[in-house]
Amino acid sequence: MGRVIASRLAADGFDVAIAYTGNVDLADATVGEIKEHGRLGAAFGRPDDITGVVSFLAGPTGRWVNGQVVYANGGFA
Repeated sequence: MGRVIASRLAADGFDVAIAYTGNVDLADATVGEIKEHGRLGAAFGRPDDITGVVSFLAGPTGRWVNGQVVYANGGFA
């Protein structure tokens, strides 16, 4: 999602989660703009954002998870 769209959605009253690759500073600035509108904002794109979920699902206890939707979105549903 583009930075301008994310900011506009926040201005219109939406909480916004963004996904990015590469530019951490720009992603953090975009989240800052979202929060300036009084909304919740989060950026996902660092490997650590998902490694815990993947590790769990690929590990021995993950075998008990089947036919489920697993959200790894920081609480944004």
